[in-house]
Amino acid sequence: AIHRPDALVDELELVTAAEKANIIDGFGSVGVAAWSDEKESELLFHAYVEEQAQLVPDHVAVVYEERQLTYRELNERANQLARRLRNEGIGRESIVGILSERSVDMLVGVLAVWKAGGAYVPLDADYPSE
Repeated sequence: AIHRPDALVDELELVTAAEKANIIDGFGSVGVAAWSDEKESELLFHAYVEEQAQLVPDHVAVVYEERQLTYRELNERANQLARRLRNEGIGRESIVGILSERSVDMLVGVLAVWKAGGAYVPLDADYPSE
């Protein structure tokens, strides 16, 4: 990512082939869709988090500075916020602005928007108001 800052996330190789093999071996057939070339696009990130919350709920999912959440905590918090967003009318084709510093809470917000069916737009407080 440092060498290709303009690259899309799905264009980056985030793990080596050996790491992919270890992940697949560790999960057996579950989770293979996340790494298989022919099914790569079928597993969305928020669905992957839900899957991991079932498989390894107490494993650490996210760490930022001094805070961390397990897959269970991340999924539960995102589900709670997603329900609230849906109750407020957020759904398919909704665009939600997220104004937040980098944090665990920002990831919860992004996942919640996706789970509600919307898309998010990151907002920066330093951007001009226009």
